[in-house]
Amino acid sequence: MFLAKEKALYKTINAMKSQNQQYIGYFWAPIEEENKIKQALQDYSACKISAYDNHAIPRPTYFKINDFTYVFQNIVDTYGVPGYLEANPALITIVTFPYFFGMMFGDMGHGSLFFLLGLILTLFNDSLKSNPAFKDAL
Repeated sequence: MFLAKEKALYKTINAMKSQNQQYIGYFWAPIEEENKIKQALQDYSACKISAYDNHAIPRPTYFKINDFTYVFQNIVDTYGVPGYLEANPALITIVTFPYFFGMMFGDMGHGSLFFLLGLILTLFNDSLKSNPAFKDAL
């Protein structure tokens, strides 16, 4: 645990710039989280937060997500994260993904196979867990 903390500390320090015995680091945070960050850092007198607008750092993408939209945002992120100020395709994915998935696997053959597999796994759940051949797989 000690080594993991040390490694994380050095990784953070290496991401900063050293200047006049000070470390300067830049980070992005949502504007509504600014007060929470300042509250967390107020106990440390050496820390100072100030806005810095004179930079050429590309802005990151941030989307507010909840428990429902989290899954669809992960699906979209596997194909690529939209750039700053681009539309979030996860909103369209919420509607279209279940529809297209239903079209792909909507026939009786696939539906029957998935139903039988789910039924077998449900009915024989305890015996499959106790079987040594499947114990490592589960």
